[in-house]
Amino acid sequence: MSSSTVIGISFGNSSSCIAYTNPEGKTEVLANQDGDRQIPSILGYLEGEEYHGNQAKQQLVRNKDNVICGFREVIDNFGFCSDDINLLSFSAIDLALNPYSAQPSQSSEGPVYTLTNGEKILIPELLKRHFRRLKESSEDYLGREVSGVILSYPTDFSHRQRNILIEAAQDAGLNILQLLSEPAAAMLSSSSLDGRYLILDVGGYRTDVAVISKQGGLFTILGTSHALGLGGNQLDEALAHFFAAEFSKKNGGINLTVDSRAMTKLRLASEETKKALSAKSSATTSVESVYQGIDFHSSVNRIRFDMIGRSVINEVEKLVETVLTKCELLDVDINHVLMIGGSSSVTALQSLMSSKFSNVIIPENTSEAIALGCAIQGSLIEDFDQEEVEEATQATITNVPHVSSAIGLNIDGNFETIVPEFSAIPYRGKLVLAANPSGVSYISIWEARKELVISKELPENVESDEEQEEKRIRVHIPDRKIADMILKTSKTEVEVCVQCTAEGKAVVTAREIGGTEVVRGEVEIANKE
Repeated sequence: MSSSTVIGISFGNSSSCIAYTNPEGKTEVLANQDGDRQIPSILGYLEGEEYHGNQAKQQLVRNKDNVICGFREVIDNFGFCSDDINLLSFSAIDLALNPYSAQPSQSSEGPVYTLTNGEKILIPELLKRHFRRLKESSEDYLGREVSGVILSYPTDFSHRQRNILIEAAQDAGLNILQLLSEPAAAMLSSSSLDGRYLILDVGGYRTDVAVISKQGGLFTILGTSHALGLGGNQLDEALAHFFAAEFSKKNGGINLTVDSRAMTKLRLASEETKKALSAKSSATTSVESVYQGIDFHSSVNRIRFDMIGRSVINEVEKLVETVLTKCELLDVDINHVLMIGGSSSVTALQSLMSSKFSNVIIPENTSEAIALGCAIQGSLIEDFDQEEVEEATQATITNVPHVSSAIGLNIDGNFETIVPEFSAIPYRGKLVLAANPSGVSYISIWEARKELVISKELPENVESDEEQEEKRIRVHIPDRKIADMILKTSKTEVEVCVQCTAEGKAVVTAREIGGTEVVRGEVEIANKE
């Protein structure tokens, strides 16, 4: 058993999460000194003291100009990166993401937050302070020094942005062993099955969607889409405005939306209400002295909340459709959907995805999946030297081609897959089939094309005059023959193996199981990317 202590950190815009693998091999999430397992990524300053996490979040009502939220997104969008022409402008991001907290301004050294006492804090310094607090929480919980960290990052982070994260973490005393993309980390902790995955990550400040093919333990990212400003905060804002309208009706038309402090109180209460509605069908909301000493009390059920947040849910659906279109896929091409991020627990969103896709995976806690995956990766590489890890994660190793068409057998016009489409190269697949009783087996290797088959059938226990349901499935049709093989057999079974090499070739081997006959050939793979 290794004596090192490697943790996984999920660093999100809204919150951060820390996990590690204990000596028994079980991954668990760590709590900070306040007992929080999801630690708000917030720093606050009051009377010369620095506050972190929920302690800082509690100051948003009375000390908002000295409370800094969502600073990871500032790295994403201005000051450090100029290679994405589709990024929002500084002012648009500023107002959209954090209307009720301290606002950054631009300086010659990049985005800067200026506190009311005149102190100026640049983004790298904020990152360092946040990571230092996470390090302290980890070591307090574990009772020993942290020796290494696996840190998550969004798939749209540039090389420069990733380096900024690494440097800030190192300045905070953390030894970064590896950066791991958020969807890959989530998959490590949530599923061991091969197939094509759609990972939907609905956070507070943004929503990310990725399509990943997992074959033989290798992940291939087929496409991603990102929406800044689309997430749980929008749901909180919509619910807060609903409560503000209700308050106005009860109190002579008082307009709370023009009062920043009142809206901050409602927004914080709405966040808790949203979380409660993920676990039960209705929730009550109470805010003391929301405006000029007037208290506010209300209740809302899931149906009403779903109506309030419908526009946000619709935008998430559009983002999912965008990434499928980008990958030239349909919903029937997705084998598994993995929902992560704090706002993925919203039941309306879960219902939407379950209605579109057949196999939706929802972790026990959607906010912890990325951190747990980072911890798992840490347990796998903790005994390797840093130099070995760096060599293994170089682009020449991790950026590999993949087959874009499935390879398999044509058996009487039916396609039997040996190498699934989008499998990363190199890949080895095999299939066992019955030998021809005549003693000579003819084996035909083909690449396949996909076709959509639509059928209509009656739902169970429904009268025949009812409208039939449409069922859509993808099938593989033999499209291009790449090899023919003849194998003399005296046994009952034949094994066909196709090994796709890094040179873009397919080595095909057919042998009789339990016998001596073997046929081998090598062909070029036409469809590879």
